[in-house]
Order: sequence, then structure tokens, then C-alpha cells
Amino acid sequence: VQAIIGSEPSQNVIDDITERTDGVPLFVEELTRAILERAPDSPAKLDGIPATLQGSLMARLDRLPPRAKEAAQIASVIGREFARDLLMQVAKLNGLAFDEALRDLIRAQLIVMSGLSSNAYLFRHALIQDVAYQALLTSKRRKYHRNIGETLVAEHPDVAETQPELVARHFS
Repeated sequence: VQAIIGSEPSQNVIDDITERTDGVPLFVEELTRAILERAPDSPAKLDGIPATLQGSLMARLDRLPPRAKEAAQIASVIGREFARDLLMQVAKLNGLAFDEALRDLIRAQLIVMSGLSSNAYLFRHALIQDVAYQALLTSKRRKYHRNIGETLVAEHPDVAETQPELVARHFS
């Protein structure tokens, strides 16, 4: 809590956060960020802040600019780790708008660069991916899965050949 707030919080704030989150680390982080976003000068009130981790994560997604939220949702359909190129092809955004959406997601600490490649990103936690995925209407999920499968086959034949189960998952 102190690392996120940037100063020593009062014991009441720590007690309130601990009680509300049951000490779940991701929830502690999310709740602390939500409190800080509401009252950056005096992080002390929990009023009006979602009571669940999923609610808190959904509220953070909803506060994103529309392009960033859509990019997060498309990325959630791709998987916990996703390639920048594949996301850009499926999202159909130009370079500048796409880069801005990614920066918004990184700033919001929803995604991080993957250690495996400079072209890959990773949801900071699997629950963040789950919340973004669950927020999609079934019809949109199906559309994105189809688009991802088609893009993998057409634009990334090496992936389609070496990981046919991945392509099959998106088409199924």
C-alpha cells in the first residue's frame, strides 16, 4: 500500500484495505489504486469503490479510453500473452492509435512487456485477462476469435503450422 501511495498511509487506511481485501495481493493493489484515483491527496475513503476484485478491475477497464479498452478486450481473446503484431492486425488500428492504446494499458498497469520478446505483451495477472474477456458480449467474442483464427492462418502460417491447436481453439 505504501509503495503505491508513495507515502506512509494511516493505520486506518491499511486496516480498511486489509479487511476489504482479505490480504489478497492483487486486490490490495487494485483497491489502493482505486482509492488513490478517487482522492489522490487524502487516500482514506472506501465509499463508492467496488467491493470485489472483479468489480475493481472492471471499473479500471471502464475508465480507459475506448480504443485502449477495446485493445484490452481483443488481447484477452488472444490469450494471457499476446503478440503486438497480431493484436494490431485484429484490432485494425493504425500505428499511432494502436501505440497510444498500448501505452494507456501499460500506464494503467493492466499489461506489461513480456520478457520473452520486445514484440510481446502479457496481462499483469490472469484475473485482468478474465475480467476483460468476460466483459465482452458473446457475439463480439466469437467475432474476435474468428478474426484471430483467420489472421493466424493468413498472416502467421508458421504459427498455424506449429500450433494448430491454437488456431483450432479460436475457430471452435
